[in-house]
Amino acid sequence: MAGPPLPATSSAVPTTSEEVVAKLTDITDPGDGSLTGRRVELTEVRVQSVTGDVTFWVGSDEERVLVVINEELQPERAVTVRPGQLLRISGSMERPPPEDIELSSGDRNALKGQSLYIRAELVEIVSE
Repeated sequence: MAGPPLPATSSAVPTTSEEVVAKLTDITDPGDGSLTGRRVELTEVRVQSVTGDVTFWVGSDEERVLVVINEELQPERAVTVRPGQLLRISGSMERPPPEDIELSSGDRNALKGQSLYIRAELVEIVSE
């Protein structure tokens, strides 16, 4: 005699891969900011420039994204980010930062053309 039928799985439930942004190109071209609040898990993304103690840009001149380290989750001294490094970054997509985040005037101007930035919870150096 067969047991009870197995419950059906729902395809309406998003999978982890749909919820997590894992490619820099998905971030640099969202257009409408629809990724706001989504998880980000980037591996081996290159640091383009460092603009402050907890702020830096990743990507290329054509496709770059600002990263702001959340110091409450990862203290500034925990990692020293330098241009050219490859990093692993975990965090979330946010609208351009509020005024309480210290940014250079150059970063603020660059963000005017961006709909999102990464609020990093964890930054790890993969390669120098």
